[in-house]
Amino acid sequence: MGNNSTSINIVLDRVQPTVYYTAEVISGEVQFTVSENIPTTDSIHLVLKGTVGYTTIHQHRMQNGQANRVTNRHDICILRQQVRFGQMTYAGHQRMKSGFSDMTSFEPGQYTYPFSIRLPDLLPPTLHPNEYPFVRYQLELLVEKKWYVANTYLEYPLRIYPRVNLHHIPNSQCSVKFDTEHNDVIVKGVLQRSGLMPGETTTFSLDIFNPLHLMIKRMDICLIQRYEIAQFRRRLEIIRVPVPQLTNFDDQHVETTCPFTVPIGISPTYYFERQDDRYDIRVRVKYDIRFEVKAKGFFTNFDLQIPVIIGTHSELHTDGIHQSAIPTSIDLNAIDQLEFQATDDNEQA
Repeated sequence: MGNNSTSINIVLDRVQPTVYYTAEVISGEVQFTVSENIPTTDSIHLVLKGTVGYTTIHQHRMQNGQANRVTNRHDICILRQQVRFGQMTYAGHQRMKSGFSDMTSFEPGQYTYPFSIRLPDLLPPTLHPNEYPFVRYQLELLVEKKWYVANTYLEYPLRIYPRVNLHHIPNSQCSVKFDTEHNDVIVKGVLQRSGLMPGETTTFSLDIFNPLHLMIKRMDICLIQRYEIAQFRRRLEIIRVPVPQLTNFDDQHVETTCPFTVPIGISPTYYFERQDDRYDIRVRVKYDIRFEVKAKGFFTNFDLQIPVIIGTHSELHTDGIHQSAIPTSIDLNAIDQLEFQATDDNEQA
């Protein structure tokens, strides 16, 4: 299997890419196609694996006395579940009475192994999966063969988020008042709710006092993600939008409203911690909405930050498994590419 006469693949039931939530069931099929009659004593193993990865640096002194910086990579397994297969089918029609281990040969055709696995309730969200530091989930498929034939190994990445129901978080449905003052410019405002859902459009009410008629060139609204993996703290600007009605003005008083749409596909606010004898793993994700005011002159720019909570669900009652609150037709590859722009966060406590 995996040579010129066979091919193997994992096909999930949901349209990919998608987001899976904790306590949901991941289901699909392992499919392999045989183009000619081949003998087999193979066995197939499918594992769901979750890993938190980070690096540490230590000084290593060489024989000549010089110090050399050595980077150690740490891949900590936080989830490992063996996936159980259902009964094999041949050519998508006939169910095989014998199990895989009982077969002595494969005839030409397509064979499928259905599988399903339920996710645990408590897991950190997928973060920065393509490089350290990261939180990464994947299905690992291993096809063991005879000793003189190389094994086949496949990895299938998954994006998994914890369930964060905003109705279970105190004050997430309350409005948020904010204000700041700089160079006699006073900005006051109200955010409809502190708890927000991806894809939701919320509204800011802004009240700006500018008694000295300082020229305000522009005002931007940014959604900032701050995440912590082990000792690494990163900051990522998810989105930046200008307030179009607040451009090049010096009015003494301005009242306005501004809509803001939360991007789809981002991970929720969450804190995860696991300790054992060897490791203390912490993963934290939190968000701020940041107002940046660009004014004419030197040292006139200023900003203010409003903590917000990003959820995944917003039901008053949760009974059983609910469908994802985030649509499945989202460009998660764009989310992964955006995460390459994360920088060290010196502001995070």
